[in-house]
Amino acid sequence: MGKTPFNIWIKIEGDIVQDGKIEIVHYAKILLNYQKIMQVLQETVYPKAKKGQFKLYLTNIQKGSSISLICPQLQTNVLTSDPLYNEILDNFRDLLESLLQGNELFITELESQIKDPSEKLKFLKPVRELLSKRDYRVFTGFSIEKPRSYIIFPADREDFVDELIKKYTQQASVEIKGIIIRQFADEPRRFVIKTLDGEIVTVYHSQESENYVHSLFLRPVVAKGILNTGIRKKEFEELLELTPFTNIEINSLESFDFKIPLACEVKYFDEDSLWCVSNNELSITGCDETFDGAMGRFEKNLLGFIIGVTSYSEKSISVKSKEIREKLRRYLEIDKFSS
Repeated sequence: MGKTPFNIWIKIEGDIVQDGKIEIVHYAKILLNYQKIMQVLQETVYPKAKKGQFKLYLTNIQKGSSISLICPQLQTNVLTSDPLYNEILDNFRDLLESLLQGNELFITELESQIKDPSEKLKFLKPVRELLSKRDYRVFTGFSIEKPRSYIIFPADREDFVDELIKKYTQQASVEIKGIIIRQFADEPRRFVIKTLDGEIVTVYHSQESENYVHSLFLRPVVAKGILNTGIRKKEFEELLELTPFTNIEINSLESFDFKIPLACEVKYFDEDSLWCVSNNELSITGCDETFDGAMGRFEKNLLGFIIGVTSYSEKSISVKSKEIREKLRRYLEIDKFSS
């Protein structure tokens, strides 16, 4: 785009533009999503730049169909003397034009420009919001003066973009386990998890899930969501799933491979700050201040139990020991290990 700083033009046509007016809610939503797109592309081209350097400013609203002039801050690349936004706008033009030309071409362009799945989501979600609708159309253009032609945000790509959002949501989602140790009722709604490794993770969620989150307070949980990769502290910018963490399965222990997984119950006792892992069928428990410690104690007790049961022949053990031995037989080929 050269060394002359280009402006961004947004054109809106349709039922939401009447008598030279447009509803503030619609207009604000369009502008906000446009800023989100620019922010993602800025982080791709200039990852070390401060976010505030790439703000957009609404400078002029013209009559007729709603045509808005948006001016980026005129920051200059110290190496090339090009305005910083020109390269970002070049990238955005390439993405929009490829979206118009075909699905595979757009995927190729998106993959080449934005590597991280979570960043792809940050780009695709506002793009989806800007796609033209049945009753109005959204266009954009990049030039110093009012452009002769605009690029439309195509309405017929909505299903395709939705599928991409689902795809990259799966790729970007992260699962953590831990205890909900804090919950905030003010906006934005969020809670804090202390993970099994002792990390602190803030999780943002909807108001609708507030009561459910509260029901899991100070209980072991599994949280699945989109991790915000652009900050130092760990946080889920979007919660996809939250479930109780009540069970874990063990498939092997040292030289012993189980025929079927051994199901264990997981509990946390807040008053004692104690994790416990147990199997009621075999009457084995391990408790500790950390989950890893509880698992270690459980496995140690289980190993001692297995060695004890397999160290004696069938004829030399009591009736009760035979009952326990039979329970263990569900999981192990005991005769292979019996002395």
